Amino acid sequence: MGEVESDDLSYEQIAARMTGATRAKILDLLDGSVTHIGALSRRLGRERSTIKYHIDECLRHSLIEQVESGGSGRKPYTLTPKGEKVLERLSPPDIESVRKNYYGGGQV
Repeated sequence: MGEVESDDLSYEQIAARMTGATRAKILDLLDGSVTHIGALSRRLGRERSTIKYHIDECLRHSLIEQVESGGSGRKPYTLTPKGEKVLERLSPPDIESVRKNYYGGGQV
């Protein structure tokens, strides 16, 4: 049988499952900023449906939250304190690899 995923995974367990994954890239992009699915899709070069799936998973684990849109009709997201802790637990080589391989290097 497959492994049952708990909503109460530790920060380390969540971070371990995210190394190099789209979710890690989403958290990295949301670090210190607020953005919406369309912007994430363009930035990551992925289909909106793919980004939406990963956003839903991040929401399910309380790594991100939706914030007020100011009437724009878009659904902006930002990191939660839990998401920040998970991002901190991605080791520096892991997050640097994500940035280099996915964003062309350096800071986002």
